[in-house]
Amino acid sequence: MCLTCLRLENSLLSALSSKSLQISKATDLIRQGVPIEIVAERLTHSSVVTTSQIYLHLSAADVAAGLVRAGVWPQSEARS
Repeated sequence: MCLTCLRLENSLLSALSSKSLQISKATDLIRQGVPIEIVAERLTHSSVVTTSQIYLHLSAADVAAGLVRAGVWPQSEARS
């Protein structure tokens, strides 16, 4: 591997802190349908509100999919 590549790799690894990985994992769990209460417990948050304010980064597609799963939004109206 070239020296420049190694430096770039080290720089990228340093930028990925454990906190950013935690945020990414929590958001992924929520998008996969894991209840926010479970995610909050795994993160040892005392409040679900804390978890949702920090880790919940839902797109319009995420919201639409959740509404379809809940049966309050028709599948035909949801965009992928």
